[in-house]
Amino acid sequence: MTHEEDQPPEIRALDGKGGGGLLAWDKAVCERLPDGMFWLHLDWDTPLAHQLLVETFGVDPVVAEALVEEDTRPRSLAAGADEMVILRGVNLTPGAEPEDMISLRMLVNERRVITLTRRALRSIAEMKQDIDGGQGPESMGDFMATLVEKIVGRVAPVLAQLEDAIDEEEDDLVGGKLSHVESTLVGVRGRIIKLRRYLAPQREALMRLSHEKLSWVSPEERARLAETANQLTRSIEDLDEFRERAQVIQEEIGLYYNRRLTRSTYVITMAASVLVPLNLVAGLMGMNVGGIPGKDSPYAFWVIAALFILLGAIVYLWGRRRID
Repeated sequence: MTHEEDQPPEIRALDGKGGGGLLAWDKAVCERLPDGMFWLHLDWDTPLAHQLLVETFGVDPVVAEALVEEDTRPRSLAAGADEMVILRGVNLTPGAEPEDMISLRMLVNERRVITLTRRALRSIAEMKQDIDGGQGPESMGDFMATLVEKIVGRVAPVLAQLEDAIDEEEDDLVGGKLSHVESTLVGVRGRIIKLRRYLAPQREALMRLSHEKLSWVSPEERARLAETANQLTRSIEDLDEFRERAQVIQEEIGLYYNRRLTRSTYVITMAASVLVPLNLVAGLMGMNVGGIPGKDSPYAFWVIAALFILLGAIVYLWGRRRID
């Protein structure tokens, strides 16, 4: 997990042709704002973030507070001339869980975009590389649509991994590997729940954003945002399918154990039905009165004991067969 609090804010001047250059931070602050379009990226989890937003870049304090909140829900909101967009991106840091999603906050208008994260996000790194290589967005609307596409596009591989996990659970269930299914199914269901928790409101945020009449967003860029929202809708539908399949697996496990319990109860009942008469016979044979059969035979006890053992073995084997 990479934290960016020790890294200074980065500001890039954008040339409107897909390129741009990284500016010296001290110079940018001294000159207040660079001419033309620019992109500022910083860590929201520092006192400097709120101060820069309000004092240097003139962001409304209420909006600035929303951008640096500890726990945020994906949403989009018009804030004066700015559009505030809060999204979540899957965590692709080696060793991290993808569903431990990284919060991305963005404030954008026709001239500048401010992005804030606390942990490294691969989509942001790719945007920096694209701009430094002259292959980046050419407008603020293009910037927003491209960044959203990069974030949502990384959900599909994670869903593919989840689908493989569900397929494996179903194969193990058919193969009778219930212990493995039980040990892993809870984790799979937890991943589904966590992903859906953020992707559902994120879809609503993108749908709203695609319908927002922003003068600096072209019809083509709005169409790209709408298509990205539809892509996210399909991802959520896949998550719903995975959740239902996991629920079916859980129900099948419950039915299996219920059937085993029913069979075990049946076997115990039948065994009791056989052994109760034997107990009665044993009680009668133990009466110290005259007329007991076999009283004078030296083999009577062993014959009866053998009969009891044989009958008990038959009941045991029959019960094992019924349970299995």
